[in-house]
Amino acid sequence: MDLRNYPFKGIMLVTDMDGTLLDGKGRISEENQRAIRRFIAGGGLFTVATGRMFKAVEPYLPVLPMNIPAIVYNGAAIYDFSTKKILWQNCLPDNLENVAEKIFQQFPGAGLEVFHGEDIYLASQNDETEIHMMREGFHPIIACLKDVPKPWFKILIASKPDQLVAVEEFLKGMKEEFHAVYSEPQFLELLNKNVSKGNALKRLAAMLNFPCDCIVAMGDNRNDLELLRTAATGIAVANAHSDVVRAADLICSHHEQDAVAEVINRIEDGTIKCNVAV
Repeated sequence: MDLRNYPFKGIMLVTDMDGTLLDGKGRISEENQRAIRRFIAGGGLFTVATGRMFKAVEPYLPVLPMNIPAIVYNGAAIYDFSTKKILWQNCLPDNLENVAEKIFQQFPGAGLEVFHGEDIYLASQNDETEIHMMREGFHPIIACLKDVPKPWFKILIASKPDQLVAVEEFLKGMKEEFHAVYSEPQFLELLNKNVSKGNALKRLAAMLNFPCDCIVAMGDNRNDLELLRTAATGIAVANAHSDVVRAADLICSHHEQDAVAEVINRIEDGTIKCNVAV
């Protein structure tokens, strides 16, 4: 094998979607598409790590080549799009229904989305949940919390950022086992206390027998922090949250400026140094 034809062999690239791979209109640029195809053809392993459910990723598959399973639900599951199977999952404990009920009572204006299996259940609706539905193209099931089947992958609380600060403070008094993470300024998500994109990346790497010190990861928001810390090289896009910028090893261009293509080009020309799995 002529390794010059496989410049990305032994390297894994994992990227967040919204705010990183996708532009402001939710599209994957042609430049990013070409670069990803070239990365895979050159021997690289490519996938996404997203807060989206797998059904919200599927519409991108015609222009989003992935040759390994994806991290979905903010790290609560690993999904193989080639076989359409969940390979691993770590859901919320059943008693989180109590927490969701308390949030609903204390903050009646907050939107509440509950993720179960392939479906999203809408327990409380507001402007932010409307925008979320339109952007990701899903059709939720309207239901009371007590009627939502279990287990739950995650609970998404949608509201104005200033109200979510109050919700976050309210949650600090809870004894149930979970942790809260922002996926966007208007979305606060409740996950199993052991769930993060970083822990899911460790699980995926173990499945593939692939060393974490040969992984490059990209992200923009606080739900990407553990992803970037787990990878050997964590890269923040220029539009990233300040916490992510501080945690990153490198900064690349804005998500509107073909950031993923830039990173792939920099891996190829050697300005981003990568360990290579053998």
